[in-house]
Amino acid sequence: MAGAPDHLFNLRNNFYLGAYQAAINTSDLPNLSPDDAVERDSFVYRSYIALGSYQLVINEIDAAAATPLQAVKLLALYLSSPENKESTILSLKEWLADSTIANNVILRLIAGIIFMHEEDYNEALKHTNAGGTMELHALNVQIFLKMHRSDYAEKQLRIMQQTDEDHTLTQLATAWLNLAVGGSKIQEAYLIFQDFSEKYPMTGLILNGKADAKDPETLANLVVCSLHIGKSSSRYLSQLKLSHPDHVLVKRASSAEDNFERAVQEMHDSMAPYVTKFPREAFQNYRDLDIGSSPSNQTNFEEAKEYGLKYFKGNFLRLVKVKGMVDPDNLFKHEQSIPPPLLLSVSLAANSDPSLDNFLQCLPNNSLPSYPISEAIYTTSSPSFESVLLKYINNRRFLTPETPKPLAIVTALHESHVQATVVCAKSHGLQVRIRSGGHDYEGLSYVSEVPFVILDMFNLRSIDIDLSSETAWVQAGATLGEIYYNIANKSNVHAFPAGVCPTVGAGGHISGGGYGTMMRKYGLSVDNVIDAKIVDVNGNVLDRETMGEDLFWAIRGGGGASFGVILSWKIHLVRVPAKVTVFKVDRTLEEGATDIFYQWQQVSTELDKELFIRAMPQVANGSVEGTKTIRISFYGLFLGRSEALLSMMNKRFPKLGLQQSDCIEMRWIESTLFWFDLPNGTSIDVLLDRPRGAQVFFKSKSDYVNRIVPKEDLERIWKMMIKAEPMWMQWNPIGGRMSEIADTATPFPHRAGYLFKLQYSINWSEEGSEATDRYISLIREMHDSMAPYVTKFPREAFQNYRDLDIGSSPSNQTNFEEAKEYGLKYFKGNFLRLVKVKGMVDPDNFFKHEQSIPPRWI
Repeated sequence: MAGAPDHLFNLRNNFYLGAYQAAINTSDLPNLSPDDAVERDSFVYRSYIALGSYQLVINEIDAAAATPLQAVKLLALYLSSPENKESTILSLKEWLADSTIANNVILRLIAGIIFMHEEDYNEALKHTNAGGTMELHALNVQIFLKMHRSDYAEKQLRIMQQTDEDHTLTQLATAWLNLAVGGSKIQEAYLIFQDFSEKYPMTGLILNGKADAKDPETLANLVVCSLHIGKSSSRYLSQLKLSHPDHVLVKRASSAEDNFERAVQEMHDSMAPYVTKFPREAFQNYRDLDIGSSPSNQTNFEEAKEYGLKYFKGNFLRLVKVKGMVDPDNLFKHEQSIPPPLLLSVSLAANSDPSLDNFLQCLPNNSLPSYPISEAIYTTSSPSFESVLLKYINNRRFLTPETPKPLAIVTALHESHVQATVVCAKSHGLQVRIRSGGHDYEGLSYVSEVPFVILDMFNLRSIDIDLSSETAWVQAGATLGEIYYNIANKSNVHAFPAGVCPTVGAGGHISGGGYGTMMRKYGLSVDNVIDAKIVDVNGNVLDRETMGEDLFWAIRGGGGASFGVILSWKIHLVRVPAKVTVFKVDRTLEEGATDIFYQWQQVSTELDKELFIRAMPQVANGSVEGTKTIRISFYGLFLGRSEALLSMMNKRFPKLGLQQSDCIEMRWIESTLFWFDLPNGTSIDVLLDRPRGAQVFFKSKSDYVNRIVPKEDLERIWKMMIKAEPMWMQWNPIGGRMSEIADTATPFPHRAGYLFKLQYSINWSEEGSEATDRYISLIREMHDSMAPYVTKFPREAFQNYRDLDIGSSPSNQTNFEEAKEYGLKYFKGNFLRLVKVKGMVDPDNFFKHEQSIPPRWI
């Protein structure tokens, strides 16, 4: 009713101004309406959260509480422990997807706060931007200021001023904006906080506001108080120095600093007889401008030599050479940076591409303004360019100075960024390489010999699970580990058949087939995909219905990067028992490994579909010192309990001698850690770890086997392996469900009639081209020697184990005759259908790489 008293005015004001204990103390208000009571409780519990009493809020808000209070409880859970963040965000997203409560203003407010904490500002604004309350508008101001968009923050502030210019939050938002803008506006901010301090009891929020507004006495008091309680005072002292350099505290502090620096210098000088000389050396991490420096705006070689030789000795000159190669115009500089060489023959312009500027200018015009693409763009001049590039490179073979680098990286934050990248790269003649997890064995997702940009998908990683339909939508940048983890958070009896490496990205893994330990029961990943979203060559977002069955067929095993950019997959979740059984049994040649392996060949593809046993031969030390042997590890996953497994193994595969002590029963999600060779008992949280960059150099190859290898030939293979040390092999059995699916159902053709898929791999850590050539030569020799035992005409291979040795096209074109070399090996007869689909959807061959599908047969 108009004119009715606002019983919560003082409570709200106390909360807004940071007087949290006062808000709690004044919350006992009689005769409140049910809605007011809920609002009162939400402010009280949020005050407890602000005071750090998270557990009190978690304990007191039960399942019967109203939606706003449940939302506040989510905030308490989120802030209470880093371990709770992931599950809290998942719960929050579920609530926001529920149309019956999604528009609740407190729920939207809490969503905005949590996503702002996560620095996911676009997601925060999705829930707050519609406004509805002064708090939501004030939160929008904070979010936009975090995004350094003071122009958008000012628009929100105008809305607040039009609603209630005198509202406490309007005044606070005005002060926040003024502080962000700076200059003369700082004084206006100070006056607002001064006004608050005269009207209300002093709080930390008001005090910090005055400090940010550079009130000298407030800053001086904060310096003293910080020192008294043992906290850093540097922030307040720096502000005091800048705004009031003549303050008595500044003068005393400056005098003390001068005396201290003089004493340190005298001590350093007195140590000269006892330390290194010519030069007197120093450690760069203990930066010291006394040993030499250059001006801020230039790096003179003679000046830089003074500190450079002290920090790096003879290595300084090599650093100068490298600087000239990577930053000849000296963009990255500071007072002790490395200078480029005195004589520089190559200019920055010679290393740039004239179409890059046009591409960058095109991007904002083709993406949604509500999701600014500027935050996703990294050029070679960006400080974070190298770290972004390297983080998702998985093979040190592609970390050499000679490896071509992209002109820019677009780390898409929204599907419109993907659309813009495709449209703008196509318009301005740049090639796009698409990277989701960075596990391409030949680096084709991030390396090209022509001017190119990387479209990085790692930020597009949402996973939405619907257990009622046993499906999930998975974005291309999600890793397999994240998919497994999220499924397990919903159910212990659901899973998804895919690979064993948890950091592999879903985009490339699934589009190449997706091979895993449950394929004998459920087939490949692509056999369990029921829909997809893709950006086509024209920048359109298509799903299964709009792309048509031909393109949907092609991207499920034919490699998505030939046809468009995979945004997401809709996958079918499969059933698994509550407990599965895993085992690993090692046998050497001296322990009868050859006979065991021979029997494994006979039975592994004929065992029950629930059982998958991988055999992994590798070189090991022999029982006699100085000799080598072969150790074969048999890894098993059984979708059932150990009792049934042992009964089956004793009947069908007795030579292995599997014992109860070899078997470990666990949840399926825990078995994914076993297959990644992590110790039993490792937390499943490790599945959420993102790639940490390349750790080793490696080269891999693949084969298919369609007949059992005789024992005498196995002995020859073991001898060849010992010569090729440290190469190892994995033999993976097929059969089961794989034999029931037609070889034309998807582009992946290696199904009925095949016994095993082989992977060869060799890892090394030695730097240099000589080491790389030596190790690659070893694996090639081993691969060549296996020719009699594998498929022929063609000698087939698995596309997800990319191998340029079997054929390739140039970076900038895809010739049919060259493509046929690798295409028939990966896809057999399905290759020609892939060519036909390519011609329909990308006739000008925009999406291409060294092993892409050509658009025509000529």
